[in-house]
Formats: sequence, structure tokens, C-alpha cells
Amino acid sequence: MPRRKPKLYLRFRTPDGKQPYCPVVYDSKSRLRPFWCLVNGIPEHHPEGVYYHRFKRDRKWVWMSLGTDPHTAESKSLAQAKVREPEFVAIPAITEQKPQPKPEPTVKSGYRLDTEVLEYLTNVAKLAPKTYKAYKRTLELFQQSCHKPYALRLDGPEQGSIRVR
Repeated sequence: MPRRKPKLYLRFRTPDGKQPYCPVVYDSKSRLRPFWCLVNGIPEHHPEGVYYHRFKRDRKWVWMSLGTDPHTAESKSLAQAKVREPEFVAIPAITEQKPQPKPEPTVKSGYRLDTEVLEYLTNVAKLAPKTYKAYKRTLELFQQSCHKPYALRLDGPEQGSIRVR
């Protein structure tokens, strides 16, 4: 679904003294054509024009001057549309959600990390002494860096490995 453009208008003084708000013109690549607007359905060039943005404030339509620079006016208009209507530019509105409390691990679901490390090291003690020392040192460093007291055993192909919660 293509994005809707913000309501951007060009205001200029006509020869008879009127100052209409005319919608701006975009090129085929959806880029703003500087100082071009639709006057009675016909594109016209008005380099003396000033850009305006139209939006609703308290259920009333309001005009806001954006200046004479076309690219700055377009970016300000787009920023105003994002602030006022998040769904206007396909950004979903963020709803406030309260964080869910995490359940404390029970005896069935959680195991003490220190007892699991000791059990693993007793199983590894059968290996070569150099391997045992390397594993022991690695697990000591892991315990120093990990501050979570419980570990969860995995089932299936990862059986025997430890996942920390």
C-alpha cells in the first residue's frame, strides 16, 4: 500500500490580490517539484510561494507556515505527520505494555548452576588432564561472568548441554 503524502500546500499572491492555498505537485518518482502547485487543476510555477502544512488540532483544521525552502518544508511536514498521526506514515502506534513477571524456577525446571558444573567436571575427569584443566578453567570463567543461579537442561539432540536462564 503506497504511503499517503502529508497535506502540503503552496501559498502565493495572485495578480488580483488573492492568496490561495494550492496543493503542491509531485513528479513521477513521488518527489516534490519545487514551487509547483495545482491552480484550478493546472500545474503552475510560483517561485514567490510559501509552503504550508494543514493538520487537525483539537478537531479544527490549522495552517502552519513551513517557509520557502521546498525540501525543508517537505521534511517538516512529514515530521509533523509522524508526530500527530503515527498510522499516517505506516508506523504502528505503540501501546504501553506492562512487563510480565518471570516465574521462579522450580526443582523440576531449574538446576543450580554450580552443582551442574561440578557434575559435568566429574564426568570430564576421565579425559586427559590437559583437557580437564582447560574445561575447568573455562567453566570457572563462565561462572564469574554469569550471574544467574539456575540452569535448564535441554531435551532431545542437545541432551546433556546446559542453557542458562
